[in-house]
Amino acid sequence: MAEFILIHGACHRAGVWRAVLAALAAKGHRAQAPALQGASMADHARGLVASAAKGAILVGHSAGGFAAHAAALAAADHFGGIIYLCAFIPAGDKSVADLRRAAPQDALGPAIRRAGATYAFDPAAAQRLFFNRCPDPAAHVAGLRADPIAPMQTALPNLPADFPRAAIICDDDRAIAPAYQMQMAAGIALRRHLPCGHAPFFAAPDLLAQSLHDLADMLGRR
Repeated sequence: MAEFILIHGACHRAGVWRAVLAALAAKGHRAQAPALQGASMADHARGLVASAAKGAILVGHSAGGFAAHAAALAAADHFGGIIYLCAFIPAGDKSVADLRRAAPQDALGPAIRRAGATYAFDPAAAQRLFFNRCPDPAAHVAGLRADPIAPMQTALPNLPADFPRAAIICDDDRAIAPAYQMQMAAGIALRRHLPCGHAPFFAAPDLLAQSLHDLADMLGRR
């Protein structure tokens, strides 16, 4: 049995994980999906460390990969590993914004709408980028909210080489191209693929739960 901390991505909310929480519980795992707190990456990290039991595995979706990474940097001994889910993966002191702009094709940039210290996504673009292959994509778009910009502009250093990590690549992702996901995950030996877009928690929750189950077992044996 593993303990998972499921971390939502940019402009998403903790409720996206509802079906995955149920699927993991059916497999005998414990899991929680805390909302990211505060307006800085440091705030996100503190909240995740406070909410997590010793040995929990962080699962970071999309930009939530950075929040998971920041929590592990803050308290590496507290966590059993990270699973990056179709995520931006920190490398070389780059921020999410840096990695997004460095993508061979920046699909997200044109969809971003800034408003002061926050940003959101254009609804029409969000439906196409995030929720392909999902049931009721319009309802999922309606659940998106504005987020603070500062965490997206925060660069993070690498984790220690021996920190357990894994990555799940979504092969029909229109927000972060699968080839770019593979490039960012090049230094991670444990990888799995899912046949869906950027929102596997809606499109394939049972398959996602199975992948988390398998990877948790592999991370525990490292």
